[in-house]
Amino acid sequence: MRLINNADLKYPIILCKEGKIIDGMHRVCKALLLNNKEILAIYLEEDIKPHFINVDVSELPY
Repeated sequence: MRLINNADLKYPIILCKEGKIIDGMHRVCKALLLNNKEILAIYLEEDIKPHFINVDVSELPY
């Protein structure tokens, strides 16, 4: 819940070309809690290649 409460709605969410949320679900949750009807969004029209594929979560650098 802390991540949601600390979310900054001045940054947009990022949507893939199918309209699914790639980044920013915590901002969506905060906007819903605040009864916001709109949220900033960036819509990616092309697929992007992932940085990591089939990597164990413990091996990720973040």
